[in-house]
Amino acid sequence: MRLSRVVRQQCGPDRCDSRSVCPIAAALAAGGTIMAQKMTIQCVVICTLALSVSVFSVIGVGIGVAESGTNETEAPTITSSGEGEDIFSNKNKVTLANISIDYSQKYDNSSKINVYISMSELEKRNIGTKSAEIGSYNISGSSVSNISKLDNQTHTVFKIQVNPNNETEAINFDKIEILNVDTSKINSTISSRYKLGVSSNNNSENYSDLKSKDQTTRSTSFDIVVSSVEAPDQATISSQILADSETSPGVTLTNFVSNNDSIVIVTQGYNGTRLAGFERQSATSVSGRQNTTIGLRNIGGKKTVHVIPDSDINMTNYDYGEHIPKSKLDAAIATDTVHVFVSRIKFPDQVHNRSVNSTLALDRVSLRDLNGDKTPYIVSIHPITTDGDIVDSTIYGHSNRLTGKKEGIEIDLKYVFSPK
Repeated sequence: MRLSRVVRQQCGPDRCDSRSVCPIAAALAAGGTIMAQKMTIQCVVICTLALSVSVFSVIGVGIGVAESGTNETEAPTITSSGEGEDIFSNKNKVTLANISIDYSQKYDNSSKINVYISMSELEKRNIGTKSAEIGSYNISGSSVSNISKLDNQTHTVFKIQVNPNNETEAINFDKIEILNVDTSKINSTISSRYKLGVSSNNNSENYSDLKSKDQTTRSTSFDIVVSSVEAPDQATISSQILADSETSPGVTLTNFVSNNDSIVIVTQGYNGTRLAGFERQSATSVSGRQNTTIGLRNIGGKKTVHVIPDSDINMTNYDYGEHIPKSKLDAAIATDTVHVFVSRIKFPDQVHNRSVNSTLALDRVSLRDLNGDKTPYIVSIHPITTDGDIVDSTIYGHSNRLTGKKEGIEIDLKYVFSPK
C-alpha cells in the first residue's frame, strides 16, 4: 500500500460503506494543519511502507503581441491566447475558447484583421489534422468575413478574417470548434496547445512572417485523455470504532476514467483469469472518478483490474472463481495490477480527554501478505468530519514499523478532539 495515498472510507456513525476498503494513509510523509471543524477520532488505518513521489507540473500561459514593425499602436494584439478543452481520445472535435484581441486603429469595410490558428503542436503529438475544418464559433465585437485553410504551410493553419465593428476596440471568440480531428493514434493521455497569431490587412504579414519574427503565442494546454484505471497496493478489512462488524473486502480504485459504461473486473490466479470480483461503472468525465471500490469474494495476493465496455462482456455467464476467457479480457480499454493485503485492526471502546498528549490502545493488529507476512506496515490515526470523510492531511499519530501479527499496541496521539 502506498503511503502517499489515502483511500476514503465512510467510517462515521451509520455511514460505513460495507463495500469500502481500509484507507491507506501517508503516515510518515504527511503533515499539515488540522482543519478547523468538528472532528472525532473514528478511523484507524493500516499502511504498508511503500513510498511514492508525486510530480506536479505548472504550465504558464503565454501572451504574445503581433506587431507591425512600423507602427506598434496600429497593430492588433492578442490579449488572451485562449484555452483548450480536455477531450477523450476517441472524439474528433476539439475546442478553443476565450480568445481576445485588442486593436486601436479604426477599420473600414475593406480593412480586416487576420486571426491565425496553427495545429502544429497537435500534429507533433500524433494527432491528425489533414481533414480538420472550422465548425461553429461564437464571436463578439466583429463579424467573420472568411475562413480558409492555408495550403503553403508545413502544418495545418486556419486563417479567420474578421471585420471589426469599431465599437469596443476588442474582438472576442468565446468558442471555436475544430472538426474532423483524428485522435485514433493516441494510446496514452497527452497534453497539447494551439499556436495563434494576428495581423492586419494594412500590412502584408502572413502567419509565416509572424512565426519567423517570434510574434505568435500559445493557448493554455489541454489534455486528450484515454481510459485508465489506477489501483495502488492496499490493505483491506478493518474493524470499526462505532460498529461490531468489520468492513467488507474490496479493491479501491484511486482513479477511474472511462468514456464508456463499463464492467470493472478483478481477476487473480496463476494465469490471471480467475474471477475475484466485478462492478458495473457508468462513464466518467475526463477528470475521472476517484476512490471507487470493487467488492471481492477472494481476498489477498496479486490481482489484475480490467475495464471492459459493458457491450463486450456478459457477466451473467460467469461465477466467482471461474476463469474469464482471455479473448474477453483482451477487450479491456484499461488495466492495472494490485497486491491486496489482508489486514485486521481490533481495538476496544475508549475515552480521551482534551489533553494534548494521549494514547490509543489496540488489542491486536495484523497484515497478511500470503508471502510469509514479512511486509512492513504502520497503523495511522486520522480524524473524520461530521460527514464521515477522512481528513487525509491530518495524522493524529502512528505506530512504529510493524510486521505480521502484533498485540497490545499503543499509539501516542498528538491532538485529541472530543465530540460536543
